Amino acid sequence: MTEFAETSAALDQLEFLISVNMSVIHVAGAINLPVWVLISLSPDLRWRSEGNTSPWHPSLRLWLQPELSDWETVLKNIAEALRTDCKTLRLG
Repeated sequence: MTEFAETSAALDQLEFLISVNMSVIHVAGAINLPVWVLISLSPDLRWRSEGNTSPWHPSLRLWLQPELSDWETVLKNIAEALRTDCKTLRLG
């Protein structure tokens, strides 16, 4: 994909997205797609260091590392949330 319009069209075919912090999550947020974003312990200024929501895109849920380089805990928490939260997403 070479344009954000193409990215948006592809994302519109999804029910839900899990991603790291990159431009595609902003496109997904702009079309109100539910997105769970994996965020490093020291996020850049776009993300708050507290809470799990985004002031920029209400459909984003942020998953911040509890400790530096601890992606295992983040992925474990996401897996657990997927088991319980699927009905609040567009799934089904």
